[in-house]
Amino acid sequence: MLKNRFFVPDYIYFYPFDKGHLLYGLQSGQLHYNIDTKEEATHNMNPADFATTNTLTAFADPSRKGRLYDYKANMMMGNKLNLSDDFGATSKLILNLSFDMLATLGFDPSNENVVYVAYQSNKLFKVDFSDMTKIDSKEIVLTGEGNVTMVYIDPKDANHMFVNRGNKLYSTKDAGENWSEAIDGFGENNGINIIVKDPNNDQKLIAGAMLGIYSSEDNGETWKKISDMKNANKISFSPTEEDVLVAVSYTNTMVNSSAEAAFSVDGGEEWFSVKGEVLDHIMSTSAALNFIDRSVDIYFSTIGLGVVKYSLSLIPESVNETQQNNFVVYPNPATDVVTFKSNNNTTVNKIEIFTTSGIKVKAIENSSSVSVKDLNTGIYLFKATDNNNQHYIQKMVVK
Repeated sequence: MLKNRFFVPDYIYFYPFDKGHLLYGLQSGQLHYNIDTKEEATHNMNPADFATTNTLTAFADPSRKGRLYDYKANMMMGNKLNLSDDFGATSKLILNLSFDMLATLGFDPSNENVVYVAYQSNKLFKVDFSDMTKIDSKEIVLTGEGNVTMVYIDPKDANHMFVNRGNKLYSTKDAGENWSEAIDGFGENNGINIIVKDPNNDQKLIAGAMLGIYSSEDNGETWKKISDMKNANKISFSPTEEDVLVAVSYTNTMVNSSAEAAFSVDGGEEWFSVKGEVLDHIMSTSAALNFIDRSVDIYFSTIGLGVVKYSLSLIPESVNETQQNNFVVYPNPATDVVTFKSNNNTTVNKIEIFTTSGIKVKAIENSSSVSVKDLNTGIYLFKATDNNNQHYIQKMVVK
Protein backbone atom coordinates (compact mmCIF):
# COMPACT_ATOMS: atom_id res chain seq x y z
CA MET A 1 0.00 0.00 0.00
CA LEU A 2 1.28 3.45 -0.89
CA LYS A 3 0.72 6.60 1.11
CA ASN A 4 -2.26 8.97 1.06
CA ARG A 5 -4.78 6.43 2.28
CA PHE A 6 -7.15 9.12 3.53
CA PHE A 7 -7.57 10.56 0.05
CA VAL A 8 -9.25 9.12 -3.03
CA PRO A 9 -6.85 8.99 -6.02
CA ASP A 10 -8.70 10.21 -9.10
CA TYR A 11 -6.83 7.94 -11.53
CA ILE A 12 -3.70 5.78 -11.72
CA TYR A 13 -1.37 4.90 -14.61
CA PHE A 14 1.75 2.78 -15.05
CA TYR A 15 4.54 3.69 -17.49
CA PRO A 16 6.73 0.65 -18.44
CA PHE A 17 10.01 2.56 -18.65
CA ASP A 18 13.11 1.93 -16.53
CA LYS A 19 11.65 -0.31 -13.81
CA GLY A 20 8.36 1.49 -13.97
CA HIS A 21 6.66 4.73 -12.98
CA LEU A 22 3.30 5.18 -11.29
CA LEU A 23 1.31 8.35 -11.70
CA TYR A 24 -1.90 9.05 -9.87
CA GLY A 25 -4.15 12.02 -9.34
CA LEU A 26 -4.48 13.55 -5.89
CA GLN A 27 -5.87 16.85 -4.60
CA SER A 28 -6.31 18.26 -8.13
CA GLY A 29 -2.69 17.45 -9.00
CA GLN A 30 -0.40 14.48 -9.65
CA LEU A 31 1.90 12.28 -7.61
CA HIS A 32 4.72 10.61 -9.56
CA TYR A 33 6.22 7.50 -7.92
CA ASN A 34 9.44 5.98 -9.33
CA ILE A 35 9.26 2.24 -8.59
CA ASP A 36 13.03 1.81 -9.06
CA THR A 37 14.25 4.62 -6.80
CA LYS A 38 11.17 4.73 -4.51
CA GLU A 39 11.17 8.51 -4.95
CA GLU A 40 7.97 10.57 -5.00
CA ALA A 41 7.37 13.91 -6.66
CA THR A 42 4.19 15.96 -6.39
CA HIS A 43 2.97 18.32 -9.08
CA ASN A 44 0.35 21.06 -8.68
CA MET A 45 -1.34 19.41 -5.69
CA ASN A 46 -3.53 21.42 -3.37
CA PRO A 47 -2.87 21.31 0.39
CA ALA A 48 -4.55 18.52 2.34
CA ASP A 49 -7.01 20.94 3.97
CA PHE A 50 -7.89 22.71 0.71
CA ALA A 51 -11.23 22.07 -0.97
CA THR A 52 -12.14 23.17 -4.50
CA THR A 53 -14.99 22.74 -6.97
CA ASN A 54 -12.49 22.58 -9.85
CA THR A 55 -11.78 19.03 -11.00
CA LEU A 56 -8.78 17.46 -12.74
CA THR A 57 -8.96 14.46 -15.03
CA ALA A 58 -5.89 13.02 -16.72
CA PHE A 59 -5.23 10.50 -19.48
CA ALA A 60 -1.82 8.87 -19.82
CA ASP A 61 -0.28 7.64 -23.03
CA PRO A 62 1.91 4.93 -21.42
CA SER A 63 3.66 4.14 -24.71
CA ARG A 64 5.53 7.45 -24.35
CA LYS A 65 7.51 8.12 -21.20
CA GLY A 66 5.99 10.88 -19.11
CA ARG A 67 3.21 11.68 -21.63
CA LEU A 68 0.10 12.95 -19.84
CA TYR A 69 -2.97 14.90 -20.94
CA ASP A 70 -4.68 16.71 -18.08
CA TYR A 71 -8.10 18.22 -18.32
CA LYS A 72 -8.99 21.04 -15.95
CA ALA A 73 -12.68 21.82 -15.62
CA ASN A 74 -13.43 25.34 -14.46
CA MET A 75 -16.93 26.66 -15.03
CA MET A 76 -15.77 30.21 -14.40
CA MET A 77 -12.63 30.29 -16.59
CA GLY A 78 -13.43 27.59 -19.15
CA ASN A 79 -12.22 24.00 -19.60
CA LYS A 80 -8.72 23.31 -20.89
CA LEU A 81 -6.73 20.30 -22.13
CA ASN A 82 -2.99 20.44 -21.42
CA LEU A 83 -0.05 18.28 -22.52
CA SER A 84 2.86 17.16 -20.34
CA ASP A 85 5.89 15.05 -21.21
CA ASP A 86 7.38 14.98 -17.69
CA PHE A 87 4.65 13.20 -15.66
CA GLY A 88 2.75 16.43 -15.06
CA ALA A 89 5.61 18.56 -13.71
CA THR A 90 5.09 21.08 -16.51
CA SER A 91 2.39 21.33 -19.14
CA LYS A 92 1.27 23.43 -22.10
CA LEU A 93 -2.18 24.19 -23.45
CA ILE A 94 -3.20 22.31 -26.60
CA LEU A 95 -6.98 22.80 -26.62
CA ASN A 96 -9.48 25.20 -25.08
CA LEU A 97 -12.86 23.48 -24.82
CA SER A 98 -14.49 26.71 -23.63
CA PHE A 99 -17.49 25.58 -21.60
CA ASP A 100 -17.88 22.20 -23.24
CA MET A 101 -16.86 19.13 -21.21
CA LEU A 102 -14.34 16.40 -22.00
CA ALA A 103 -15.70 12.85 -22.38
CA THR A 104 -12.60 10.80 -23.25
CA LEU A 105 -9.42 10.71 -25.36
CA GLY A 106 -8.04 8.35 -27.97
CA PHE A 107 -4.35 8.00 -28.89
CA ASP A 108 -2.77 7.39 -32.29
CA PRO A 109 0.12 4.97 -31.57
CA SER A 110 1.69 5.82 -34.93
CA ASN A 111 1.75 9.59 -34.37
CA GLU A 112 2.80 11.11 -31.05
CA ASN A 113 1.56 14.54 -32.10
CA VAL A 114 -2.08 13.56 -32.57
CA VAL A 115 -4.82 12.99 -30.01
CA TYR A 116 -8.54 12.38 -30.53
CA VAL A 117 -10.75 14.41 -28.19
CA ALA A 118 -14.37 13.44 -27.49
CA TYR A 119 -16.62 16.15 -26.06
CA GLN A 120 -19.66 15.52 -23.86
CA SER A 121 -21.62 17.48 -26.45
CA ASN A 122 -21.22 14.32 -28.58
CA LYS A 123 -18.50 15.68 -30.85
CA LEU A 124 -15.14 14.13 -31.77
CA PHE A 125 -12.07 16.12 -32.86
CA LYS A 126 -8.70 15.09 -34.23
CA VAL A 127 -6.16 17.46 -32.68
CA ASP A 128 -2.74 17.73 -34.34
CA PHE A 129 -0.16 19.63 -32.29
CA SER A 130 2.88 18.96 -34.48
CA ASP A 131 3.25 22.74 -34.65
CA MET A 132 2.51 24.13 -31.19
CA THR A 133 2.20 27.63 -32.68
CA LYS A 134 -0.59 26.48 -35.01
CA ILE A 135 -2.55 23.60 -33.48
CA ASP A 136 -4.99 22.02 -35.93
CA SER A 137 -8.35 20.77 -34.62
CA LYS A 138 -10.59 18.97 -37.11
CA GLU A 139 -14.05 17.62 -36.31
CA ILE A 140 -14.82 14.02 -37.27
CA VAL A 141 -18.49 13.63 -38.11
CA LEU A 142 -20.01 10.72 -36.19
CA THR A 143 -23.03 8.51 -36.65
CA GLY A 144 -25.43 7.23 -34.01
CA GLU A 145 -26.57 8.92 -30.82
CA GLY A 146 -25.23 9.40 -27.30
CA ASN A 147 -21.95 10.23 -25.60
CA VAL A 148 -18.63 8.93 -26.92
CA THR A 149 -17.05 6.93 -24.08
CA MET A 150 -14.26 5.06 -25.90
CA VAL A 151 -12.01 5.81 -28.88
CA TYR A 152 -9.62 3.22 -30.35
CA ILE A 153 -7.16 3.87 -33.20
CA ASP A 154 -5.54 0.91 -34.93
CA PRO A 155 -1.75 1.02 -34.28
CA LYS A 156 -1.10 -0.20 -37.83
CA ASP A 157 -3.64 1.98 -39.65
CA ALA A 158 -4.81 5.29 -38.18
CA ASN A 159 -7.72 5.39 -40.66
CA HIS A 160 -9.20 2.35 -38.90
CA MET A 161 -11.00 3.46 -35.75
CA PHE A 162 -13.66 2.33 -33.29
CA VAL A 163 -15.81 4.54 -31.08
CA ASN A 164 -18.34 3.51 -28.46
CA ARG A 165 -21.36 5.80 -28.55
CA GLY A 166 -24.55 5.33 -26.59
CA ASN A 167 -23.69 1.70 -25.71
CA LYS A 168 -23.07 0.85 -29.36
CA LEU A 169 -19.76 0.26 -31.15
CA TYR A 170 -19.08 1.93 -34.50
CA SER A 171 -16.12 1.43 -36.84
CA THR A 172 -14.57 3.31 -39.74
CA LYS A 173 -11.83 2.40 -42.20
CA ASP A 174 -11.49 5.84 -43.79
CA ALA A 175 -10.79 8.13 -40.81
CA GLY A 176 -14.46 8.88 -40.17
CA GLU A 177 -15.80 9.47 -43.67
CA ASN A 178 -18.05 6.42 -43.32
CA TRP A 179 -19.15 4.54 -40.21
CA SER A 180 -20.82 1.18 -39.62
CA GLU A 181 -22.22 -0.36 -36.44
CA ALA A 182 -20.20 -3.33 -35.16
CA ILE A 183 -22.92 -5.58 -33.78
CA ASP A 184 -21.77 -9.01 -35.03
CA GLY A 185 -21.12 -10.85 -31.76
CA PHE A 186 -21.87 -7.98 -29.37
CA GLY A 187 -25.63 -7.75 -29.56
CA GLU A 188 -27.61 -4.66 -28.60
CA ASN A 189 -26.91 -2.18 -25.76
CA ASN A 190 -23.52 -3.58 -24.85
CA GLY A 191 -21.21 -0.65 -24.16
CA ILE A 192 -17.50 -1.16 -24.89
CA ASN A 193 -15.02 0.17 -22.32
CA ILE A 194 -11.71 -0.73 -23.96
CA ILE A 195 -10.20 -2.38 -27.06
CA VAL A 196 -6.61 -3.66 -27.21
CA LYS A 197 -4.64 -5.36 -29.99
CA ASP A 198 -2.61 -8.53 -29.50
CA PRO A 199 1.03 -7.41 -29.96
CA ASN A 200 1.79 -10.73 -31.68
CA ASN A 201 -1.23 -10.82 -34.00
CA ASP A 202 -2.32 -7.77 -36.01
CA GLN A 203 -5.74 -9.30 -36.66
CA LYS A 204 -6.63 -10.10 -33.04
CA LEU A 205 -8.47 -7.62 -30.81
CA ILE A 206 -9.77 -8.01 -27.26
CA ALA A 207 -12.63 -5.84 -25.98
CA GLY A 208 -13.94 -5.29 -22.46
CA ALA A 209 -17.68 -4.62 -22.43
CA MET A 210 -20.61 -4.25 -20.07
CA LEU A 211 -21.68 -7.85 -20.64
CA GLY A 212 -18.33 -9.64 -20.92
CA ILE A 213 -14.97 -9.86 -22.68
CA TYR A 214 -14.96 -10.34 -26.46
CA SER A 215 -12.39 -11.36 -29.06
CA SER A 216 -12.03 -10.65 -32.77
CA GLU A 217 -9.75 -12.64 -35.07
CA ASP A 218 -10.37 -10.43 -38.11
CA ASN A 219 -9.41 -6.98 -36.82
CA GLY A 220 -12.89 -6.12 -35.61
CA GLU A 221 -15.11 -7.41 -38.41
CA THR A 222 -16.72 -10.06 -36.19
CA TRP A 223 -16.61 -10.73 -32.45
CA LYS A 224 -17.26 -13.60 -30.06
CA LYS A 225 -17.71 -13.65 -26.30
CA ILE A 226 -14.80 -15.31 -24.48
CA SER A 227 -15.49 -14.43 -20.84
CA ASP A 228 -18.48 -13.56 -18.68
CA MET A 229 -16.46 -11.02 -16.69
CA LYS A 230 -18.63 -7.91 -16.80
CA ASN A 231 -17.50 -4.32 -17.21
CA ALA A 232 -13.76 -4.93 -17.72
CA ASN A 233 -12.29 -1.42 -17.72
CA LYS A 234 -8.63 -2.36 -18.09
CA ILE A 235 -7.13 -5.07 -20.33
CA SER A 236 -3.44 -5.52 -21.08
CA PHE A 237 -1.26 -8.10 -22.80
CA SER A 238 1.99 -9.06 -21.09
CA PRO A 239 4.93 -7.43 -22.91
CA THR A 240 7.15 -10.48 -22.23
CA GLU A 241 4.88 -13.56 -22.12
CA GLU A 242 3.06 -14.38 -25.36
CA ASP A 243 -0.72 -14.94 -25.06
CA VAL A 244 -0.79 -13.81 -21.41
CA LEU A 245 -3.29 -11.04 -20.66
CA VAL A 246 -5.00 -9.55 -17.62
CA ALA A 247 -8.39 -7.87 -17.25
CA VAL A 248 -9.52 -5.71 -14.35
CA SER A 249 -12.96 -4.38 -13.47
CA TYR A 250 -13.24 -1.33 -11.25
CA THR A 251 -16.06 -0.86 -8.79
CA ASN A 252 -19.38 -0.14 -10.44
CA THR A 253 -22.45 -0.24 -8.22
CA MET A 254 -24.63 -1.21 -11.19
CA VAL A 255 -22.42 -4.18 -12.19
CA ASN A 256 -19.74 -4.91 -9.57
CA SER A 257 -19.86 -4.17 -5.85
CA SER A 258 -16.05 -4.47 -5.63
CA ALA A 259 -13.04 -4.71 -7.91
CA GLU A 260 -12.34 -7.98 -9.76
CA ALA A 261 -9.56 -9.35 -11.96
CA ALA A 262 -9.09 -12.22 -14.40
CA PHE A 263 -6.22 -13.55 -16.49
CA SER A 264 -5.61 -15.86 -19.43
CA VAL A 265 -2.44 -17.67 -20.52
CA ASP A 266 -3.73 -18.82 -23.93
CA GLY A 267 -4.75 -15.58 -25.60
CA GLY A 268 -8.18 -15.45 -24.02
CA GLU A 269 -9.52 -18.94 -24.70
CA GLU A 270 -9.66 -19.81 -20.99
CA TRP A 271 -9.90 -17.36 -18.10
CA PHE A 272 -9.04 -17.64 -14.41
CA SER A 273 -11.03 -15.33 -12.12
CA VAL A 274 -9.88 -13.40 -9.07
CA LYS A 275 -13.11 -12.48 -7.33
CA GLY A 276 -13.81 -9.54 -5.07
CA GLU A 277 -13.36 -11.49 -1.83
CA VAL A 278 -9.76 -12.32 -2.79
CA LEU A 279 -9.15 -8.60 -3.33
CA ASP A 280 -10.64 -7.77 0.09
CA HIS A 281 -13.78 -6.32 -1.55
CA ILE A 282 -11.97 -3.06 -2.21
CA MET A 283 -13.88 -0.16 -3.73
CA SER A 284 -11.78 1.02 -6.65
CA THR A 285 -11.95 3.89 -9.13
CA SER A 286 -9.03 2.95 -11.40
CA ALA A 287 -6.22 0.42 -11.83
CA ALA A 288 -2.76 0.07 -13.38
CA LEU A 289 -0.84 -3.08 -14.36
CA ASN A 290 2.88 -3.86 -14.12
CA PHE A 291 3.90 -7.22 -15.61
CA ILE A 292 6.94 -8.92 -14.04
CA ASP A 293 7.86 -12.23 -15.68
CA ARG A 294 4.85 -14.55 -15.15
CA SER A 295 3.17 -12.33 -12.58
CA VAL A 296 1.54 -8.91 -12.47
CA ASP A 297 1.34 -6.15 -9.89
CA ILE A 298 -2.13 -4.59 -9.91
CA TYR A 299 -2.29 -1.09 -8.43
CA PHE A 300 -5.80 -0.03 -7.45
CA SER A 301 -6.79 3.52 -6.63
CA THR A 302 -9.30 2.94 -3.88
CA ILE A 303 -11.96 4.74 -1.90
CA GLY A 304 -10.53 5.24 1.58
CA LEU A 305 -7.30 3.21 1.28
CA GLY A 306 -5.24 5.27 -1.16
CA VAL A 307 -3.29 3.13 -3.66
CA VAL A 308 -3.26 -0.62 -2.94
CA LYS A 309 -1.03 -3.17 -4.70
CA TYR A 310 -1.83 -6.85 -5.25
CA SER A 311 0.81 -9.20 -6.71
CA LEU A 312 -0.89 -11.87 -8.81
CA SER A 313 0.72 -15.06 -10.15
CA LEU A 314 -0.20 -15.69 -13.77
CA ILE A 315 0.31 -19.43 -13.46
CA PRO A 316 -3.05 -21.20 -13.16
CA GLU A 317 -3.32 -24.16 -10.82
CA SER A 318 -3.54 -26.64 -13.68
CA VAL A 319 -0.16 -25.40 -14.93
CA ASN A 320 1.32 -25.42 -11.43
CA GLU A 321 0.92 -29.17 -11.14
CA THR A 322 3.29 -29.79 -14.03
CA GLN A 323 6.36 -31.17 -12.31
CA GLN A 324 9.93 -30.31 -13.21
CA ASN A 325 12.84 -32.31 -11.84
CA ASN A 326 15.22 -29.46 -11.08
CA PHE A 327 14.48 -29.47 -7.33
CA VAL A 328 13.32 -31.57 -4.44
CA VAL A 329 11.07 -29.67 -2.03
CA TYR A 330 10.63 -30.72 1.59
CA PRO A 331 8.88 -31.13 3.95
CA ASN A 332 5.34 -31.26 2.63
CA PRO A 333 3.18 -30.63 4.68
CA ALA A 334 5.30 -27.98 6.40
CA THR A 335 5.05 -26.19 9.73
CA ASP A 336 8.38 -24.37 10.00
CA VAL A 337 10.82 -24.10 7.08
CA VAL A 338 10.50 -25.26 3.44
CA THR A 339 13.71 -26.07 1.55
CA PHE A 340 14.40 -26.40 -2.19
CA LYS A 341 17.27 -28.83 -2.93
CA SER A 342 18.77 -28.81 -6.44
CA ASN A 343 19.20 -31.98 -8.48
CA ASN A 344 21.37 -30.42 -11.18
CA ASN A 345 23.79 -28.05 -9.40
CA THR A 346 21.66 -24.95 -9.95
CA THR A 347 21.13 -22.45 -7.17
CA VAL A 348 17.94 -20.78 -6.01
CA ASN A 349 17.79 -17.03 -6.64
CA LYS A 350 14.25 -16.41 -5.42
CA ILE A 351 11.39 -18.16 -3.65
CA GLU A 352 7.85 -16.78 -3.93
CA ILE A 353 4.72 -18.04 -2.18
CA PHE A 354 1.23 -17.55 -3.61
CA THR A 355 -2.25 -18.41 -2.47
CA THR A 356 -4.19 -20.72 -4.77
CA SER A 357 -6.03 -17.60 -5.99
CA GLY A 358 -2.72 -16.19 -7.23
CA ILE A 359 -2.00 -13.54 -4.59
CA LYS A 360 1.67 -13.29 -3.61
CA VAL A 361 2.03 -13.45 0.18
CA LYS A 362 5.79 -13.80 0.61
CA ALA A 363 9.07 -13.55 -1.31
CA ILE A 364 12.71 -14.11 -0.38
CA GLU A 365 15.87 -13.82 -2.47
CA ASN A 366 19.27 -15.59 -2.42
CA SER A 367 18.12 -18.42 -0.18
CA SER A 368 17.06 -22.01 -0.77
CA SER A 369 14.84 -22.04 2.33
CA VAL A 370 11.89 -20.01 3.47
CA SER A 371 10.01 -19.86 6.77
CA VAL A 372 6.28 -20.55 6.76
CA LYS A 373 5.66 -19.90 10.45
CA ASP A 374 3.86 -16.64 9.70
CA LEU A 375 1.48 -18.16 7.13
CA ASN A 376 -2.05 -19.23 7.87
CA THR A 377 -2.90 -22.91 7.61
CA GLY A 378 -3.82 -23.85 4.05
CA ILE A 379 -2.63 -24.77 0.56
CA TYR A 380 -0.05 -22.56 -1.17
CA LEU A 381 1.89 -22.49 -4.43
CA PHE A 382 5.67 -22.24 -3.98
CA LYS A 383 7.65 -20.90 -6.93
CA ALA A 384 11.46 -21.13 -7.07
CA THR A 385 13.57 -19.34 -9.68
CA ASP A 386 17.08 -20.64 -10.27
CA ASN A 387 20.22 -18.92 -11.54
CA ASN A 388 19.27 -19.88 -15.12
CA ASN A 389 15.93 -18.10 -14.71
CA GLN A 390 14.08 -21.43 -14.81
CA HIS A 391 11.00 -21.82 -12.63
CA TYR A 392 9.82 -24.69 -10.46
CA ILE A 393 6.29 -24.74 -9.04
CA GLN A 394 5.16 -26.93 -6.13
CA LYS A 395 1.82 -27.09 -4.35
CA MET A 396 2.47 -27.19 -0.60
CA VAL A 397 0.37 -27.66 2.53
CA VAL A 398 1.14 -25.40 5.48
CA LYS A 399 -0.09 -26.56 8.90
